[in-house]
Amino acid sequence: MNSSRIPVYTSHGPSETSVKNMVHFMQCGRSNQFQAYNYGSPEKNELHYNQTSPPLYSIRPMTVPTALF
Repeated sequence: MNSSRIPVYTSHGPSETSVKNMVHFMQCGRSNQFQAYNYGSPEKNELHYNQTSPPLYSIRPMTVPTALF
């Protein structure tokens, strides 16, 4: 991500989104992983995913052209 463009991106949003969605976006950026939402503890992640950490999203099967900003 081009860090000099962050002010431009954030000036246009977040609009019409949830706090959980924004937190998830930040989690992916901080972890440098494209992964499911992290519930903050191994126990909570275990309840949701049957594993202690959020699973990574597999992008190989995605065949639709997708732009990431």
